[in-house]
Amino acid sequence: MLVSLAVKLTYNPERPVVCMDEKPYQLLGGAREPLPMRPGDNQKIDFEYVWNGTCTIFAFVEPLGGTHHINVREHRTAFDWAEEIKYLVDVMYPDVEKIILVMDNQALLPHPVQPNQQIAFTGNRVAPAETGPVIPHTSQPLLCN
Repeated sequence: MLVSLAVKLTYNPERPVVCMDEKPYQLLGGAREPLPMRPGDNQKIDFEYVWNGTCTIFAFVEPLGGTHHINVREHRTAFDWAEEIKYLVDVMYPDVEKIILVMDNQALLPHPVQPNQQIAFTGNRVAPAETGPVIPHTSQPLLCN
């Protein structure tokens, strides 16, 4: 849905529209080796699995510019989220005027940043949008300037 909202806007390389999403993911492994295939039959796979923990997948997609970035992290904390935004601003789009950031949930930060976990945004800053396109969604877009 976020991508469909973003493609309604006109492409401007100085103001990219970037959709951000994150997803927790279970890391599952097989408990047994699958049985080999026999002629005329499918491979037999046991549904028992070994739980190997969880991770979080962060994704940035700029549908109008054809750019995307995926990163997997061990945790989903405010610090992890801030580091991903820092990467977006400082590495992916260091020279643009503004970044219009579309997110599906502003309550994304499940844990507060601890006092010793500070992120410094070099050059660019992240702030709630005060100007720019209004995207009809449950959250306000953010402009990174």
